[in-house]
Amino acid sequence: MRKVVIFALIVLMAPGNVFAKDNLAILPFLGGQGDEGEAIAELFSFDPQLNEAFTPIPRTSITNAKEWERFVQTRSGLTDVDTIADIGKELGARYVMAGNITTIGSSNLLVLSIIKMDTLQQIAGDYQVYAKIEDIRLKLPQMAERVITATRSTPGSADTLAVVPVQLQAGAKEQAADTLAQILAIHLLRSGKYTVYPRTKSLEQVQDEYDNQHSGITADDAITGIGHGENPHLVLSVAARTLGAVNMFNASIIDLNNGTQVAGRSVEYSGIEDGMRAMESLARELTGFAGDISSLSKSPGNEGWKHKWLYPGIRIGVSPRWYQVNTASDVDAAVWPAFEAALSGEVQILKLFAMQTELIFSWDRVNVKGNSGIDVTINSYTLTIPVLAKLTFRPGIFYIAGFAGPYFSIPLGPMEVERNGQTKTYNSKAPIGITGGANVGIKLGPGLLFLDIRYNGDFTYFWANDSAQYRRDMFSASLGYNFGFINKAVSGVKK
Repeated sequence: MRKVVIFALIVLMAPGNVFAKDNLAILPFLGGQGDEGEAIAELFSFDPQLNEAFTPIPRTSITNAKEWERFVQTRSGLTDVDTIADIGKELGARYVMAGNITTIGSSNLLVLSIIKMDTLQQIAGDYQVYAKIEDIRLKLPQMAERVITATRSTPGSADTLAVVPVQLQAGAKEQAADTLAQILAIHLLRSGKYTVYPRTKSLEQVQDEYDNQHSGITADDAITGIGHGENPHLVLSVAARTLGAVNMFNASIIDLNNGTQVAGRSVEYSGIEDGMRAMESLARELTGFAGDISSLSKSPGNEGWKHKWLYPGIRIGVSPRWYQVNTASDVDAAVWPAFEAALSGEVQILKLFAMQTELIFSWDRVNVKGNSGIDVTINSYTLTIPVLAKLTFRPGIFYIAGFAGPYFSIPLGPMEVERNGQTKTYNSKAPIGITGGANVGIKLGPGLLFLDIRYNGDFTYFWANDSAQYRRDMFSASLGYNFGFINKAVSGVKK
């Protein structure tokens, strides 16, 4: 009987063990205006995906922690991993989410890290630009998904890398430099080449600790644990300096075994928004990683979609057409509410200038009637190819563009002429003309949803059987969707 009871208890307890969730302490984000950091932390704590994957520690428990005041006052809004570790230990947290908010002109930059408490390893990180706190709600689902995916991934055989505070030189601003260093660490982590261990000590102190831990000395007072027993054998050392309007960010990866430089690169940037893109390029230079490591190119409402070379797309809509028939004045042609579909390709040549071409598939049906008893219907299928010059603007998550240019047309098969119940086909020539219009769109998912409004006017006539038949005035309205591909290179990267 006793064995049966024990077995029943084991069965009842097993599901709880299998589906037990690690707890997560979400600390308020430092910086921002008023209680903005606390509000964003609350939004994360209410996110359904995070609650399904973790057990968030209550907000009251976090604010009542003994180390709370030291956390609030720490480093003027910058992330201090030692204080985070102390709060995490006090709360008994398995993971801690922490970060900061930096102002970029009229927008804000949120940078967050997930620290694993038993090793003080950064296992995930993300950053997003937002104009107001309401925008964060749109970005939370994908941010939470990336965090959850990272916590469940296996680091494999990646090299261990300690990240030490930025060395400030020649007027460099601490908060901007620290923020960019965190973004660089996020990119290095995503490359899969390194496991990252944030440090608050200098390069020299980390080197001394590493030497002590490999010297054979075992006395507790002679050894300072790096990450609770983890011994990163590489360290990322970053120096930031300002030279006039130009900022420099120099990064080196040092092998602590022999003090040699494994990799070193330098980038220049004009402001922190430019610096974010520079950090992605710098990470690629340091790791040789060719995959997608950017936050900005993946999240809705972000800035990465604005910095692509190629934007292929598709649209479909209606196109009412007015026909002018090349015949006697007593002949009239009806309006035909045609449908059209188009494939497009836009190349962003300059920041505000692009070229676009399209393949537009359409069907024209002209019903010609006259007082003399004329009653003819003409059918033709056409592929129209415009070449458009565009002025493009991308304020926030919106897209506005104006365009104009010529087009030429290619008949898709012979022209069909119906008269008195009989149909004849004729070889035809399609017209050339000019088009002009505008696009308005909004960032939605990985691409851009847009409305296209335009006018097309034929300069020449449709021809059939060596005679001019008709030309068109066309207005069209269509909905479309496009994607950005091929990141633009960031200038100033030096090898």
